[in-house]
Amino acid sequence: MKPVFKYILPLAIAGLLASCASDSEKPVVTIHEPANNEIIEVGTEIHVDFQITDNDALKQFKIDIHGGHDGHTHGKLSAILPPFDTIIIENISGIAVDRHIHIDVPTNAWPGPYHVMVYATDQSGNEGKAEADIIIRNSIDVLAPVVAITSPSNGATLSNPFTVTATITDKLSDNVTNGEIRMIEVKLVKGNQEVGLGKFDEVSNFNGAFTQSTGQFSRSFNIPSNVSAGAWELEIEAYDSYFNHSHAHIDVIIP
Repeated sequence: MKPVFKYILPLAIAGLLASCASDSEKPVVTIHEPANNEIIEVGTEIHVDFQITDNDALKQFKIDIHGGHDGHTHGKLSAILPPFDTIIIENISGIAVDRHIHIDVPTNAWPGPYHVMVYATDQSGNEGKAEADIIIRNSIDVLAPVVAITSPSNGATLSNPFTVTATITDKLSDNVTNGEIRMIEVKLVKGNQEVGLGKFDEVSNFNGAFTQSTGQFSRSFNIPSNVSAGAWELEIEAYDSYFNHSHAHIDVIIP
């Protein structure tokens, strides 16, 4: 009997391992709330309502909420209005789980775009996920900056170097109190093609190109070598302290 047992046991273990390894199906995650691009005010709650299903056995889920501010630098803003990031992890079991979780948004949360990610793993280590994008807003300021390009003129033909000037101002929600500009980006745009000319932010004091008190922007540029001849748009985009942003553009000709 010993010789027989000697072969049966390894075969049984191999069969068990093969059975475990045969599950390659990821859990399915469905987010019901928040709605995609939902606007949520600071000091309120994010309602995260979701369902997870799996063909075999669930193990764990994770909620990950983090900023989607695209790396824009806002200087002192990170200390005054810290990014709102949170992670919740819970062990689960079974083949179907429903959850409705309320997450408080601090009154000083950094306004702007955020990603709400829900991940789920099963007992075999397969991972599924779903995502919803939200906007956190602070009603102290919901007004976007006002950008007006003063030079070059619309339709101008550019030559090296060319100077871009603009007036960029901001108001808080009362439309009376002055806000602050935190970041300015200048770029050339043609269809889906964008070529950055420069980014200027509060951390570097805008490299001397922008004066906060007067709202005046001025900087000279050279045409980048990867910009082809023809019609382009010259665009200036500005962000304020509460991540409200707007842009202005004019038509230009690259010779």
